[in-house]
Amino acid sequence: MEQAEREAKENLRRETQEAMELLRQLEADVEKSDFPSLEEILETDLDEEERSLRRDEEKKKQEDITKQRVRVVDDEGKANAVGKRKASVANVVLWQGDGTYTVNGRRFSEYFPNFSQREEIIKPFLATSTLGQFNVSATARGGGLSGQAGAVRLGISRALQFYDPGFRPSLKAEGLLTRDARVVESKKTGKKKARKSPQWSKR
Repeated sequence: MEQAEREAKENLRRETQEAMELLRQLEADVEKSDFPSLEEILETDLDEEERSLRRDEEKKKQEDITKQRVRVVDDEGKANAVGKRKASVANVVLWQGDGTYTVNGRRFSEYFPNFSQREEIIKPFLATSTLGQFNVSATARGGGLSGQAGAVRLGISRALQFYDPGFRPSLKAEGLLTRDARVVESKKTGKKKARKSPQWSKR
């Protein structure tokens, strides 16, 4: 019994020594090679300065794209655009004015009683610092108030870009020119909704 214990300890000590020797050899190989150390790898993570540089490069790229765009307005100096969100579609007409916003013939503050929906509408003007400088007449149809608010917002953003291509970088930076493709998932056969299953009973 004692002999077996001694042999087990001896084997464990020998394996430990071999493992330590292998680690020393690996460390020596790393020092001789051109591989960066772990500290150097961690230091290569993007710092705030590099992120800022990338943002500036993206902004410059958007400005270059803007220079290639032309102003798109009708004979009366009005910009027209279409916005969509969920099942809603909004036709937006935008022109220089005193900041009157109407949706389906009603003031937008009356048509959208929820403050968050009204906030969605004015986001493009806040991003371009033009709040109160344009009039908007929108016709929204389909879906609910939330979807219509998103559709009107996208329509206003596109109309601002058509009216003055110089607004594009500011709108793009805030994600206001991107069509939100999220829609409700369809109901599945055998389920109560898209994912919800009926209550299961073992017996």
